Amino acid sequence: MYNNRGTKVEEDDYGKVIDDAIESLRWARLHYREPLTSEALHTLGAKLGYLAEAMISKDGGDEARAQQALGLAQGRSLREQDSVRRMWEEMWWSH
Repeated sequence: MYNNRGTKVEEDDYGKVIDDAIESLRWARLHYREPLTSEALHTLGAKLGYLAEAMISKDGGDEARAQQALGLAQGRSLREQDSVRRMWEEMWWSH
């Protein structure tokens, strides 16, 4: 496992989002008559849209936007991503 972005760690992140999407679809198939299924599928559609945006941004060379979209696909809010980024920056500069 590598630490540099654009390597194995990032591939694992993309794979986890895809695996979660597959599991969500399996759940929806078994529970399609339940009221919450449509909401779950709507959420899944948004996550897949963010995943696609992350891939497009990465291919276009916009790493910051790709990371932000990947975080949203993983279910992390922009506020949470920003606080984690600031925490890492503070830890980095404190040494």
